[in-house]
Amino acid sequence: IMNNMKATLKPTMFLLHPQIIVNKSLLELILSDADGTPDRYRFKVLKTAAWIDKSCQYLIHNCIQVRGSNSGSTSYPILASVLDLEIESSRQALGALIGYMQQTVFKLDDGKVIVSSVKTLHLESYLKMDKQSFKALQIFSEETHPNVIKGPGRSKEGFSLFGLFDRTHSQSGRQKLKEWMLMPYYDKAKILYRQAGVALMSRPSNREYVRSVQSVLRHFHDLPRLVLRVKKVEYTHLEWCKIHLSLVTAWKVLELTKSFINDNNKDSTEAADSDYLRQYYESVEVQLVAHTIMVLESAIDFKGCDAEGTCLLYTSDAADE
Repeated sequence: IMNNMKATLKPTMFLLHPQIIVNKSLLELILSDADGTPDRYRFKVLKTAAWIDKSCQYLIHNCIQVRGSNSGSTSYPILASVLDLEIESSRQALGALIGYMQQTVFKLDDGKVIVSSVKTLHLESYLKMDKQSFKALQIFSEETHPNVIKGPGRSKEGFSLFGLFDRTHSQSGRQKLKEWMLMPYYDKAKILYRQAGVALMSRPSNREYVRSVQSVLRHFHDLPRLVLRVKKVEYTHLEWCKIHLSLVTAWKVLELTKSFINDNNKDSTEAADSDYLRQYYESVEVQLVAHTIMVLESAIDFKGCDAEGTCLLYTSDAADE
């Protein structure tokens, strides 16, 4: 369960209760990766006061807002629908998380933590595999290259299934492939749907479309991490330039996909590929991507950013937006 959660949510850090630190085996389980690599994740120990049930209940009722709910009322019903808040440990975990986010990510938002949505992680759709199986099948295999001066050095992927299948052209694509191999589907319908997508990208008749997308994706950066740095006020002009470039890249991929879908000169197999991509295209808020690019370009002189090494803002309503 822990490995599936790590693969799906891709946590960057764990917030821990002081009592967990004294439990060495539990701490090792939390911080190790699915393939058994130790100390893969960062962690922060929150003071005991952060876990007091009464304080946590106050934060849950008053300091978190789920978008889509009535802004004038509490989001407690939405949270309670996916998390059993009758359990004290659940309230403590959520309350401690809200308190930490108040002090870091949302420190400029008057104490209000705003989240887009709250979802349930369905683990029954995935195949469960232990560490020994991962090692025996060589799904992942990291190799370190020691350096006499710098010590062990940074590890990289060795000879493994992941290394053989990795033909990704962006960091987010590589992370998605790793997620697929960490959490293979158990449900047959989902497996077949994923295989249809892989077949689409492997078909010779689609080679021109695939190559065009690959060449564009080289400029796509890790958007979630970039946005988080902006939210935490830890950004420079480079973060804004990378966000803009990633959005422009996404727009180009959407345009290439739209052209592929609208091409009527296809046989039955290629028509099925178009239907597959149409589902993907329609799941994206295309107009929102275009609007965000327009707002950024109206507010920031990106050419000036590249030339001056600083972020140049225009004085306009767009800058405020």
